[in-house]
Amino acid sequence: MNNHDLFRYDDVALDIPAVTQHDVLAWLSETIGSRSGLDEDDIFQALSWRHKLGSTAINHGVAVPHARISSAKEPSIAFTRLKEPIEFGAPDGRPVDLVFAVIWPSTARDLFFKTLAAICRVPKEPKLLDRLRDTSCSIEAGALLAQAVES
Repeated sequence: MNNHDLFRYDDVALDIPAVTQHDVLAWLSETIGSRSGLDEDDIFQALSWRHKLGSTAINHGVAVPHARISSAKEPSIAFTRLKEPIEFGAPDGRPVDLVFAVIWPSTARDLFFKTLAAICRVPKEPKLLDRLRDTSCSIEAGALLAQAVES
């Protein structure tokens, strides 16, 4: 499996009306759970636990909550653009409007850190961020993300 396979248009949602971090993590957990067959409560707990260790916001309005879960059989990534930015504890103090969730099997380390590193490079590409914030099409957003993670 390459990173391009991890981004599917049905795992991308634009303008979800989340008001809190809890809302965002719940939506991401439900999305990943429905695709992967994992229990969405397990996903939510893992993402929440990781975020409590330290903010998963990485500046420029982007957050990447992530976790490794022993019951996961394969990696999953979901992405959402929030309707309104929310506080996520970013180092730059900026509220977050673009959120990735990464779930990885505990036993598999292949590509985990490489994938996280690729996602963490997204904020360093202002044109990509602008396009993700401007598009009205989840398929286009998924294609932009897949291309960014592959490069």
